Amino acid sequence: MSEKDGKTEKPTPKRLRDSRKKGDIAKSQELVSAASFAVFTLVFIPLWEFVANYSFKLLTSSFAKNFALDGFENNVAVIGFQSMIACLILIGPFLALGFLANFLASFVQVGFLFTGEAIKFDLKKLNPISGFKNIFSSQAIFGLIKNILKLIAIFYITYLEITGSLTDFINLSQVGVEHIFTFVLAFIKRLSIKLTLLLLVLGVADYVYNRYKFTKKLRMSKQEIKDEYKEQEGDPHVKSQRKALYHKMVGGVKNVKDATVVITNPTHLAIAIKYDRATDAAPMVIAEGADLMAQKIREEAKLYQIPIIENKPVARQLYKETGVLEPVPIAMYETIAEVLALVYRMNAESKHKI
Repeated sequence: MSEKDGKTEKPTPKRLRDSRKKGDIAKSQELVSAASFAVFTLVFIPLWEFVANYSFKLLTSSFAKNFALDGFENNVAVIGFQSMIACLILIGPFLALGFLANFLASFVQVGFLFTGEAIKFDLKKLNPISGFKNIFSSQAIFGLIKNILKLIAIFYITYLEITGSLTDFINLSQVGVEHIFTFVLAFIKRLSIKLTLLLLVLGVADYVYNRYKFTKKLRMSKQEIKDEYKEQEGDPHVKSQRKALYHKMVGGVKNVKDATVVITNPTHLAIAIKYDRATDAAPMVIAEGADLMAQKIREEAKLYQIPIIENKPVARQLYKETGVLEPVPIAMYETIAEVLALVYRMNAESKHKI
């Protein structure tokens, strides 16, 4: 459909941002569910023997204690309550980890996102005709088929696991309760591993498909891209910001001739610092740039024989925390003082050789 109506171009960053603001994003709930189940399995497998022994001891001691006191009939409620508490103690941490995995899987896919669009009141949502169309839309039908196929795959794997252990299940009537617990938990362990692998494969496939559908839905025509570009270029605020940035950067390069030192990354960043102990209260950044602008600053420094010092951490921090014609942050005074001291020594040695 997108290609037929001329929408053959990838969505622009602006279109993606606008879509995100509306809460329209590519996300796979299947992957979230798979991550939760995977965490449960990964945590459960190392602890399954402890869970079995703890459950068995807790239940047998509860039965024995209450039966010895007044008989089983008089303590059914107490035994039931104690069993429920035991289950909560055992299952609670697993559920908490599952919720945490659910949150992290969602966060990895979409990051931090809060938008009021999803909860905004819309009369169209109350329209029964629209609701009926949504129920029988191609997307809803595809989702139904996908869920049915997933259930079939889960049931098939479970069926194979049960039939493979059928003889062991039949022999459970001849063993004690502790062995039954151990066998059942081992069975759950094997089944959980296989289901985890299945759900992760389906989750990744669903995420890739949803990303493809999302990108396809947001495709733009060449005319839409041109219109968006004109709109952006025609915005007075954007143009004034771009113009101010350009003059600031160009002016910064011209200032390099007055610099005391240029600190580099060494190739990606360049920051020119000016400091005169007689006139300046603090070291000042008089030019900075990345990539091509950094190259121009280095060339200008070489032209005027300004010392160039390579210091990756300092260059990164300066570029991140300061702008052109801004003083060096107080927290960096000591670091910059060491750089300046090195420059002064280099200058002194140079004069001494002459």
